[in-house]
Amino acid sequence: MANSPQSRARSAWSAAAKRTFRDIVDAHPSLEKAKLSALYGACDLLSDADKMQSRIDEDRLIVAGSMGQSVAHALIAEVRQYRR
Repeated sequence: MANSPQSRARSAWSAAAKRTFRDIVDAHPSLEKAKLSALYGACDLLSDADKMQSRIDEDRLIVAGSMGQSVAHALIAEVRQYRR
């Protein structure tokens, strides 16, 4: 199944998600469909977390709140949840 069309990394994924996907598929070339589906979901989350982390890196960890006060970037909690 490793060489089948459904076991290809998605082009929109982050490099880390693509690498993770490829490493797992190469190590387990006969993944069952249910496990392959779960791997796709996990790599979707990993890629989204990587994109959010990039945004945090651009904006910095502390940003201005609605009243101009310093607050933690709202995506910090989201990244933590996605990686969990």
